Amino acid sequence: MKKLPISSFLLLSALLSMMATPALGHGSGGGRDAKHGSKDQSMRKSMHKSMHESPQGAMAVSASYLDAMESGDLDQAGELFAHKSQIFEGGSVEGPWSAYKEHHLQPELDAITSFTIERGDAEEETSADGSMAFVAWPIRYRVALTDERVIERSGTVTFVLVREKKRLKIRHVHWSSRAPRAKKEKKE
Repeated sequence: MKKLPISSFLLLSALLSMMATPALGHGSGGGRDAKHGSKDQSMRKSMHKSMHESPQGAMAVSASYLDAMESGDLDQAGELFAHKSQIFEGGSVEGPWSAYKEHHLQPELDAITSFTIERGDAEEETSADGSMAFVAWPIRYRVALTDERVIERSGTVTFVLVREKKRLKIRHVHWSSRAPRAKKEKKE
């Protein structure tokens, strides 16, 4: 899968600002700061390195969430979430982890016979002090249902993580996907 470009750390700040307010806003995140673009890139490289040195870095926590979802282990997934959380799926607000688990995921588990996720190259941004991180993970997934239907989608799971009690925890997840686009045939 191709890499997704990550905008500047302004996107992370915008997401956290939206989550801190009762009425969540809609709209696009900030773009790259042309004035500080090269500084952001060098800072991102050093921040990226420091987070990977931690066994509980943003990528590891995000990967653990995808592993838990793939295996259907909602308790394991729940341990990864911050005290306050918000889940978005397909542009809809699902609420905090507890509501998402109880009202969305748990009822679906009985209808799923298998769930597999193919992961692309994830990208990550982390704050200089390591207190926040943003991960964008392109995926393709396949869900086989008990009624023999198969659902295949491609998309991106985005994570906003915050440090709680010296560990990164998921504050926000947005799972966005669509049916894969049909491959165009070449005309000769």
